[in-house]
Amino acid sequence: MVNKVKAKLKTGEVTFGSWINLRCTDMTEIISYLGFDWLLIDCEHASVNPEMAQELLQGMNGADCVPMIRVPME
Repeated sequence: MVNKVKAKLKTGEVTFGSWINLRCTDMTEIISYLGFDWLLIDCEHASVNPEMAQELLQGMNGADCVPMIRVPME
């Protein structure tokens, strides 16, 4: 599987994405189909724990959008 964000960045292309800090799988699913290259799930400053992050990732299943997770610094 090719990571389209990495491929675009290697050729100097711009990528577009959004941050997710809501604990709402429905919204994450909808946003993942809007045409963004990537979505970043914020587990550092949002109230998203690892279990919720997994649910949000499952909501993105099938979308042509690269998921990323910002992990908390401990």
